[in-house]
Amino acid sequence: AGIAGTGYTLAAGLGVLFSLAMLLGGRSLYFALGARDGALDAATLYSDTLFLGATPFWIFGAASSVLRGSGNAAFPALVSAIGGLLTLTVSPVLIFGWGPLPAFGIAGAGGAIVAYNLSMALVLG
Repeated sequence: AGIAGTGYTLAAGLGVLFSLAMLLGGRSLYFALGARDGALDAATLYSDTLFLGATPFWIFGAASSVLRGSGNAAFPALVSAIGGLLTLTVSPVLIFGWGPLPAFGIAGAGGAIVAYNLSMALVLG
């Protein structure tokens, strides 16, 4: 439990660091890479949405590793596959909207990934 707890703590810390780095410096990075005007705005919106969920992403990875390291590779693989299929279903709904749910555009794509990582971190945790 001690090693796993250390892994989760490191994952959470790295997630926060990545979130901060990209939320504070992502736009400058994309500009340096050549993004301009609408492309820069779209990249920043997607990135800001996606990196709000960096901590669950890191915790999901740590939880998968802990389970695989303890000899249970099947459960994280199954959970990831099911989650991936659900993300393929949720993504278009968040991007284009459906019924009363508005279209979120490119932010919806990032939001679907964040929802996937958060739910997978909770399931595996």
